[in-house]
Amino acid sequence: MSQVEHNFYCVTTDDANSLGRELERLGHKIVAVEKDGQGYSLVTEESTELAQATINAANLQALAEEFDAVYDGFNTAIE
Repeated sequence: MSQVEHNFYCVTTDDANSLGRELERLGHKIVAVEKDGQGYSLVTEESTELAQATINAANLQALAEEFDAVYDGFNTAIE
């Protein structure tokens, strides 16, 4: 299993916090919510297989849209 970080861009802190709560419910850990330009960056982390992270990306993109956010992809360390 890999530690995979997911990156989201939200317009407001309310959007970031609401999306973060939903992601926590799905097993993600909130790493950061920070001011980023005119919006907010939300970074989460989950422990999963890299192949599963790729599959999850499409679902996370759809989820982000429900919270007026943008899913900006994921990253992980390659060992």
